[in-house]
Amino acid sequence: MPGFHLLAATRTLEKTMPFVLYRLLLCLAVTLGYVLATLLGAGFAIALASLSRNPTVLAPLGAVLGFGGFGFLMYRLRPLWLHGVEARHLALLAAQAGGRPIPDGKAQLDHGGQRVAQSFPSPASLCHFDRLLRQALAEVPAPPAAGALGTLQGWLTRRLSSLNHRTVLARHLGSEAGNPWRDAVQGVLAQARHGPYLVRYRLYGILFEGVGIAAVFPLMLAAVRMLTTPLPIQLGLWAYLFATLLTWVFKAAFLEPIAEAALLASFLPLAAEPGDATARAELERRSSAFGKLLENAG
Repeated sequence: MPGFHLLAATRTLEKTMPFVLYRLLLCLAVTLGYVLATLLGAGFAIALASLSRNPTVLAPLGAVLGFGGFGFLMYRLRPLWLHGVEARHLALLAAQAGGRPIPDGKAQLDHGGQRVAQSFPSPASLCHFDRLLRQALAEVPAPPAAGALGTLQGWLTRRLSSLNHRTVLARHLGSEAGNPWRDAVQGVLAQARHGPYLVRYRLYGILFEGVGIAAVFPLMLAAVRMLTTPLPIQLGLWAYLFATLLTWVFKAAFLEPIAEAALLASFLPLAAEPGDATARAELERRSSAFGKLLENAG
């Protein structure tokens, strides 16, 4: 059974460093957007209250509205982020994990984009595929267990199983196969066959990301406080919020790809094994999402 090796995954990530830098810049741009939206919201609120005795009384509310408005915009733009950033990087990571060559330098951006566009011409088509795949993985039967603890264990297993949707997607994008739906069916069957191992490895990835976040957040908080010390205002809780955003940048640009590359190295040989007709029939009977994957696979 393949293991979960973060050091090997780090070397895989290093080979996609041009795309990592591109991803890092985009994450920093998103963080800057949050900061600017917060400041603009506060400034607009101050302008509205400029004729009152305390013009800054509405500034906190304006800042919250600005931050929340930009957050809602980013939520709506998730399909574009998945199609234009995450999926492209997954294609490169999976190709490297599978031993296939990828270009160097800026050509990695075009290579990843071409591979994603071949299977998913639009962000909407990728999101539809991703949603069905995630649902099908969540509906893979968990090992039976009795009592309240067993119920919790089953829920946690299904939740961790559903988080492997990016791994199944990456396998397809990296293999340059023609039918993503057929690859999705094979990926779900691999999850059904090797669920305990893959769930455990996904948990390892989450723990790795958690440890990284715990280590980086204090550094980001110290940086925010150092940069804002000359300002004539006290940020209060906003310092923690901006530090959280900077920590997310580190997580999205480095920690997530490393964890995904480690899981891909374990998943690829397991997904290449022949499928089990009994497991396939059981999934088709119990999972409506898996049935839809089969319909699209043809």
